[in-house]
This record gives sequence, C-alpha cells and structure tokens, in this order.
Amino acid sequence: MSINNEYETTRQEMKALDDMQDFMRLVFSTIKELGLMLDDWVDKKADSLDKRLKKLTELESKAEDLKRTILDKLSEAEGLLHRGDLMNLVMRIDEIVDMAEGAGYRIKSVSDWKMDSETKDLLQNMMAKVLEIMNTLKKVIFILTQNAEKAIKETENISKIERIIDRCRRKLMDHLYSLDLDFRITLKMRDLINRIEEIADLAEGVADSARIIGVTRRGFS
Repeated sequence: MSINNEYETTRQEMKALDDMQDFMRLVFSTIKELGLMLDDWVDKKADSLDKRLKKLTELESKAEDLKRTILDKLSEAEGLLHRGDLMNLVMRIDEIVDMAEGAGYRIKSVSDWKMDSETKDLLQNMMAKVLEIMNTLKKVIFILTQNAEKAIKETENISKIERIIDRCRRKLMDHLYSLDLDFRITLKMRDLINRIEEIADLAEGVADSARIIGVTRRGFS
C-alpha cells in the first residue's frame, strides 16, 4: 500500500470513529432516559411514564437512522482495513438502544405494582451501575481515536462493572422471590430486570469489539 493510500485509509477510519462518537452520545442519552423513567416510576410519577416512553421511542428512531448513515458510509469505504470490525461495532451498539426501549415498555407494563422500599433501592442501584458502565463505554469510544492504549485499559473497567451488575441482578431476584407476589408481577419484573442486565452484557460486548479495534490502532496512537 502506498503512503498516500495508507494515509487515506487511516483518515477514513478516524472519520468513522468520529461518527461513532455521535452514535454513542445518542445511545447514552437513551440509557439516561430509561433511568429517568425508572426514577419516575419509583417516585410514583405515573403521569410522566408515557412521555418518557415516547422519548425513548424517538431516541431509538434517531439511533436507527444514524446507524444506517454510518453503515452506508462504511460500505462505501472499500479500502478501509477494519471496515468489518467497525460495522460490527455499530451493530452491537445499536442492540443497546433496542434493549433500552424494550425495558421502557416493561416498566410501563408493571407500573401499577406498588413496589416495596427494598426493591426500589436494589433496582435503582442496579440502574445506577448500568449508567456507570454506559458512561465508561462512551469514554472508550471517545478516546479510541486519540489513545488506543488508554481505551483498551478502560475496557477492563467495563468488565468489572458488569460483574457487579450481575451480582445486583441476583440479589434483586432473590429478594423478589422472597415476596408473596402475584406470579404475573414476578414474571414482568424478572423480564424487566433481565433486560436492564442485558444492557450491561451488550455494553461488555461492545467493549470487546472496541478492544479489537484498539489493539490494531496502537501503532497510530
């Protein structure tokens, strides 16, 4: 590959990662909105849930449009060495938005249940950790173009937070099973909790994909 072609390939990759930052901002906004919806439910602000859910749906639609735009750009960049890895990164990030929207619908479906104080605390603690893992993931994507080594290091923190979220889920489910609940409420809550936990699993998968790109970019950092 000539020096000019190598430079152009690197420039295209940098531009693709810049587009990914915009995508990640939108995804993080979606998770924040899910957290606010959960808080409104806990605080018994039932009137705001429909508005929150509508906002989640709008963010999901915007993310879908941006995903298509980025994929179209990547498909046209035929000389891009890591095009497949970048496309995989986009698709994995998009799955987080879909999962967040689904969790929003689960909150709405179970919102008539008046949860006990311990469930509230455990659920909000779990959501706080999900926001933390997403904020760390956003940091990984943002620094991937400037400092690949630092981005790789941050992916290790994502794995640590994901393990904490796993423990949060188990503790929350153990508590729910100890309550004398209608089985329909238990099933709905289990579905909601699993979806919130799945956001963390997906974030870890995105981090793994970003790590692969970071390893190949070390020479450009």
